[in-house]
Amino acid sequence: MLIRKIIALFFTVLMLLNCPFTKAETSVPVTVEGAIFGGAAGDSISLQLDFDTRWITLAGNKVYNPRLAAFSALLCADSYYRAKDEAKGTQNRVLIDGEEAYTQAALLEKLGYEDVRFIESFKAKQYAADGNDSATIVLGYKNIDDKFDSYIIVLRGCFSAGERLSIFDVGAQSEAYTALTGAHEEWKNGSYFKGVDIAANRAMEFIKEYMAQHDSEKRPDTALVTGHSRGAVLANVIGAQFEKDNGVKSYTYTFNCMPVTTQKNAVRYKTIYNIFDKNDYYVNPLPFGNESFYRYGTDIGTDISENTDIKKEIAELKGRDDYACLSPEVKAEYDRLFASRFPDRKSLYEFCTLTESFETLQAAEEKRAEFESLTGSAGLNIAAFCKISEIAENGGKYSFSFSYCPAALIFCYAQIQAYGQAVCDAVMTLFEGDEAGCRIAQIIMDNLDGINAGHLLVNGYAVCGR
Repeated sequence: MLIRKIIALFFTVLMLLNCPFTKAETSVPVTVEGAIFGGAAGDSISLQLDFDTRWITLAGNKVYNPRLAAFSALLCADSYYRAKDEAKGTQNRVLIDGEEAYTQAALLEKLGYEDVRFIESFKAKQYAADGNDSATIVLGYKNIDDKFDSYIIVLRGCFSAGERLSIFDVGAQSEAYTALTGAHEEWKNGSYFKGVDIAANRAMEFIKEYMAQHDSEKRPDTALVTGHSRGAVLANVIGAQFEKDNGVKSYTYTFNCMPVTTQKNAVRYKTIYNIFDKNDYYVNPLPFGNESFYRYGTDIGTDISENTDIKKEIAELKGRDDYACLSPEVKAEYDRLFASRFPDRKSLYEFCTLTESFETLQAAEEKRAEFESLTGSAGLNIAAFCKISEIAENGGKYSFSFSYCPAALIFCYAQIQAYGQAVCDAVMTLFEGDEAGCRIAQIIMDNLDGINAGHLLVNGYAVCGR
């Protein structure tokens, strides 16, 4: 009899550790407004927000919980909060029961979390170098029944040109990269992109400081870590750090996360889940030919273009059937060209040189001035990756050379959403001699609608499989 009771108790505990709990503690209707989630500034999407603290305390963190994933997607959407701007038609926010007054802290405070902080680390701390490699974080703390110290950590995705530059600043262990961009003393882990490693380390400093202020030795720590896009990359790295830390029971859910590390064992991590559409350009935007990158944890990826149920749910949420993504055929062409043009990170920073020749000095001076202005056009700031020689006279003709790092192509187009097609069309003239590079950039230009639509949080929300 005693053995039977022990076995019954064992299975009861096992069920509690892995059960997603059929009825959530909190279930309220919410309205999600804005482009990040729905695809257009005026979108307003009705959802049900379910949350249960048991999901991140009693439930096992090595079992995928689709309801926790859906909750995490809403946290990610909320981290992009922007007050409504009638002139620009922009807004991003999650409203509970239609509440009007709103800040980045409101959602977590509604769920009983305390000391909710919205930290833009580039404002909170001045860095001597690599200023783009900052992070924006939402942090919340809750003492749950005097049994757990519970933390929610949300890493926001790109909201500025600098953040886009950071995620594509992959870095390289080469003299060319150092000569172009200087020393990067905070880049500690060479298996990560330079921009990722520095931003994640800086974010972790704020997170550890925050947790230390609330930590109680008598209660175990639990943490939900989540993020979308660039935020997903940072969450993936930070989630891996937590999994290695036996002192924190972590649950990590990322959305549209690109590969982050050259460590092949990354897929063995058990507490991290990456939700995405397989045709999303950003889940592998830099497919190097001879250097492979991986995501930590388990991929929950699907081909939405071939899944009528998910496309139908997206259409119902958004109130219109306009799902789009980069097609598999176009992505295959992009991958092939990129792998051929850029075998590894180092190749991104090898200079190519184009020479322009003119009949008159005036024509040469005008063209050189145009090139010089374009390298810094509208704040693109690719001048650090380009060099323009002085004009030389030879045999009655006047010429100058434009030497550039191929990474400038990628950096330029990474910012197209911020500066628009006209600027990128102009900058394209800088790289006309690079046939493969221009074709790579042109593919991005020609498929922006599909690239952007495939990167929406509503897609990941539907993939969650609630």
